[in-house]
Amino acid sequence: MMSECECIIINVCGYDGEEAENYRCTREKSDTPFFCDECENTLPAGTIREHEKYLNAKKEEQEHTICIDCLSVLDVFFCQDYYRSRVWEDVEDHIRELDGQIESSCLLSLTPRARDKMFELIQACWDDLNETDDEDDE
Repeated sequence: MMSECECIIINVCGYDGEEAENYRCTREKSDTPFFCDECENTLPAGTIREHEKYLNAKKEEQEHTICIDCLSVLDVFFCQDYYRSRVWEDVEDHIRELDGQIESSCLLSLTPRARDKMFELIQACWDDLNETDDEDDE
């Protein structure tokens, strides 16, 4: 799948390739509503989520929860690591770098909600490009 899609490469500062200490990751159906740390939506019970728990370099416990929609974006567009709580910002930057030209096969690989969010970001990019073109014509 990655051969068709542009890959967002994030060079995480200080990442040495070793897993975080006491790292645990589970993908499960949530028993209760939960907050996705990426899209910042509260999702209902019964929704698939991924929950990470680990100790950071300062030995502080960290947690990160991500919904299935945001996971689909990670699976399609991120080749390596990503900055926690910045997926959508990085995707928006990526869309703008490509002038909104995202391969349709990449969009089809996303969940419907993630695809809708991508369409919004692409449309906003195109709107901004049209405004810039209109200003240049004056």
